[in-house]
Amino acid sequence: GEGFVAFSLQPKASAENGARADAKATIVFDTQPPIDTPPIFNSIETSIPESAVSSLPPTIHTSTFDLSWTGSDGAGGSGISTYDIYVSENSGNFFLLVEGTTLNSIPVVGNYGTRYAFYSIAHDNAGNVEAASLLPDAEVLIASLNTPPTLLNFTNAQVVEKTVFTRQIEATDTDVPTNILAFV
Repeated sequence: GEGFVAFSLQPKASAENGARADAKATIVFDTQPPIDTPPIFNSIETSIPESAVSSLPPTIHTSTFDLSWTGSDGAGGSGISTYDIYVSENSGNFFLLVEGTTLNSIPVVGNYGTRYAFYSIAHDNAGNVEAASLLPDAEVLIASLNTPPTLLNFTNAQVVEKTVFTRQIEATDTDVPTNILAFV
């Protein structure tokens, strides 16, 4: 003959992460002797995974950089299965950059003059999902490449000893938003 057994368990509220729920069964077919099944167990998963994007320098001068993150699922947890990585540009809304990755780093290509903020969400093997962050884990500004100022109307001058020398210098600098230079 054939048969099957189905059952479900509801852990106690006091069950700790990683606790085991053991089960075994004995099968009886009509008048045959009982048959013991191999014991099985399920682990109780009560922890929520945690993750964070690694810190970045406040400012960089290259449009490509490596973004990395780490996570954990606590002692006795089922382990991290995937990560979702979110990004914001110039304090805008966060949007999904990478979904369901098993990687711990990616190269990012950004734009000069743009500030980026990042956070991660971890998923574990039991289906638990970390809550979205209210604040970014890491931020970086990709600063424009610094170009030297251009001197305007600069000519050589002859200075006479023991006289006061005054010189007006005009320059423009495309890296300064106001194009105003201060000389100290």
